[in-house]
Amino acid sequence: AMPSSRADEGHAARGATPDRRRFWLLVLVATLGTTGALVAYTYIATFVTDIGGLAEDSMDLVLLMRGVASLAGIAIVAAIADRWSRPLLSGTMALQAVALLGLYTWGASAVTAVVLFAVAGLAFAALTAAMGGRVLEVAPGRSDIAAAGVSTAVNVGITAGAFIGGLLLAGPGVRSTALVGGLITLLALALAVADQRRAPTSSHPTRSHRSIDRPTSTPDGPRTEGDHPLSPIGSGLAGSARTGSPRR
Repeated sequence: AMPSSRADEGHAARGATPDRRRFWLLVLVATLGTTGALVAYTYIATFVTDIGGLAEDSMDLVLLMRGVASLAGIAIVAAIADRWSRPLLSGTMALQAVALLGLYTWGASAVTAVVLFAVAGLAFAALTAAMGGRVLEVAPGRSDIAAAGVSTAVNVGITAGAFIGGLLLAGPGVRSTALVGGLITLLALALAVADQRRAPTSSHPTRSHRSIDRPTSTPDGPRTEGDHPLSPIGSGLAGSARTGSPRR
């Protein structure tokens, strides 16, 4: 059966604590955090073979470990999002920065390189999951439009990261992708900390959440807004990273 309410009438149609400035901070964190991740991740095969010394046929294992770590990142966010929602963005960006800068410093060790790439994957997956929840909190207008904006920012970061990584590969070399990716992530971390400081201290639900069960009228009789929840999260967040860039 088709729902009788419009998409903008559900309890999740608006941000819980709308804040235009925090929303644009989130967009910038999404763009920079994704760019930093993809600068290094796009050329993962070249890095672990040329710098880490692994054989090319070991890439299946490297990507498997990163995939498992990414699933772990999403599961961790799901487990702690309600209790630790405020530091999630800054925490994931700090972890990604440490992993990428550590990769630049100690990436010549094959084991260390694989572990740090997995940690970076965990951090990036956790970031995308955390952004999905944050946009529902700070969306200044309709949350589905806001989620689409964040998803667009992620796609911009994917393109920018691959482009910057390609320039670095042709210039200073593949090792520099981890350094530049880490430095860009530090910029995202600074913005995430600024967002955390602007977050309201109260965790009590706002009017938009308290009104879930408020009766409203339709031509067919009374209903509650909670009967037709809106799921506004775009599909572009969690599956954004790509790996198949050609090796030079």
